Amino acid sequence: MLRHEGVEVGEIFSDEKNEGKFRVVKVNGPWIEDEKSNGNGTECVVECVVDDDDITLCEFLDKVGTVPIPPYLS
Repeated sequence: MLRHEGVEVGEIFSDEKNEGKFRVVKVNGPWIEDEKSNGNGTECVVECVVDDDDITLCEFLDKVGTVPIPPYLS
């Protein structure tokens, strides 16, 4: 899920540190949450865009990924 509305196939999004890029392959439709969460966006399928041919998927995810913290733990 991307927290952007109006996402189109082919668009590329970056992570917060601009270390990872993700290309939209398929748009499934809008993602609607309740009014208080401000979590609306677009449900879509993305692919990782890797600039370094020598990096594995696991290395890429270790580099750019984070584990989300549920709001009830913060």
